[in-house]
Amino acid sequence: MKWSLSIDPGKSTGWALWRSTTDVPTHTGVLHARGDDFEWVRNAVGMFQDFWRRDLKGIEIHAATIEAITFWGVSGRSIASAARGDSINTAYLIGAMYHFLTERGCKVDLVDVRKWKGQMTDQAVEAMIKRVIGTGEFKQHAREAVGIGLWARGLF
Repeated sequence: MKWSLSIDPGKSTGWALWRSTTDVPTHTGVLHARGDDFEWVRNAVGMFQDFWRRDLKGIEIHAATIEAITFWGVSGRSIASAARGDSINTAYLIGAMYHFLTERGCKVDLVDVRKWKGQMTDQAVEAMIKRVIGTGEFKQHAREAVGIGLWARGLF
């Protein structure tokens, strides 16, 4: 059986694991990295690699969809994130994940947030997920990963 992974990368990285035969994730979670500045990126990369080796051992992940960095020029939140360096650090994290996954034979797609959800609020994303799969009860960043996975399946 083939599996896929959808990822909302960041200091708190949300993930959702999917069987190729279902439109509901089998497992979801959030990896919380600690540290300041670039330290959290190193920690997040290590946590992702450990997660892969420990929790996904023996599972054939054939594809992954990762949310790409998007800069909203008029968004105060986006500008603040860029000013703090969070956007650049998240881009490093995405690159490390991309490399790690492709080295293991996984096809990786990057999706622009504007494509999969636009400027929908967390509540709107939750409602959309609930409408599609019957529940929207996921931890904050895992919910984003579920939305990304549903988008990758053409359901969002």
